[in-house]
Amino acid sequence: MPKPLVRRMNWAILMTSSYRPFFLYFLLHAFAPNAFAIYCAGRAYAQTSPAAEIHEHYYQQIIRGITIRVPKSYAEIIFGNDGFRIRAFAEDLRPYNMETSRIFPGNDQSLYLIVSVGGQRRFTGQDTTRRRIAIRATSIRHSPAEISSNLDKVNGPLVPQGLIYHQAKIAQQLHYNADSFETREDMFTLEEPQRSINGSALPEAIFCLSAQSPEILRRLPEQRSHLPCVWMMVWRDLEVSIFLHRRHLTRWEELRTGVTTLLDGFVVSGPAEAGPPPEPLIIAPPR
Repeated sequence: MPKPLVRRMNWAILMTSSYRPFFLYFLLHAFAPNAFAIYCAGRAYAQTSPAAEIHEHYYQQIIRGITIRVPKSYAEIIFGNDGFRIRAFAEDLRPYNMETSRIFPGNDQSLYLIVSVGGQRRFTGQDTTRRRIAIRATSIRHSPAEISSNLDKVNGPLVPQGLIYHQAKIAQQLHYNADSFETREDMFTLEEPQRSINGSALPEAIFCLSAQSPEILRRLPEQRSHLPCVWMMVWRDLEVSIFLHRRHLTRWEELRTGVTTLLDGFVVSGPAEAGPPPEPLIIAPPR
């Protein structure tokens, strides 16, 4: 497996690299009244937020009070102390070795899943995930939608037990245009959501590329079963995105339990839920 990219994904840090600070200072200060405050906040964050520790077999982070060790066998990208991304086989969640897998021709991307965990935002994991779901569920890619007990069509497979299937309507389903590039997403919600430590329901939803999207219908029949999905959920009050294929949702409960158990195994110490997000730095521009 190639050495994962270890980097700081805060735009303010990237925009204030040592070789261009003075140019950016004058550019921002001249054209945006509040840009100087943003610039200073980014510099302060870069100086006070340490990078992840690199050890022989793992990377260590402290994400909002939770100390996490990500094994190098799983790690794909380490976002400083802001989060991480791992790759694992969907079947049993063992590490997915990208370097070894490349030697097999026709590598099936539906064999693995990607789990992205983030924590350094202005809002809690619950608030961030709830906002992301609301924005995506009301976008033109998904709306309008209707609840259905069968996947894709009236005589399609039954929806996996415990999930509610919101099928997106295709705007051109009555007058299909083969040249259309309209992309549509179906959504799955849970009949029984997960609960936080105080008993409140946690936001959670799964968005999958619709099998009725023109871009899918243009594929060969044997290629239409590969429908990529993103699963938005909360773990220890950190936002989590799981990228997988829809066929794995037949065992969604087992998969969710496996992913959360895997992530729990990375935790060295810390609270059951992450601490509050850091207060944003506000620096008034000079007068």
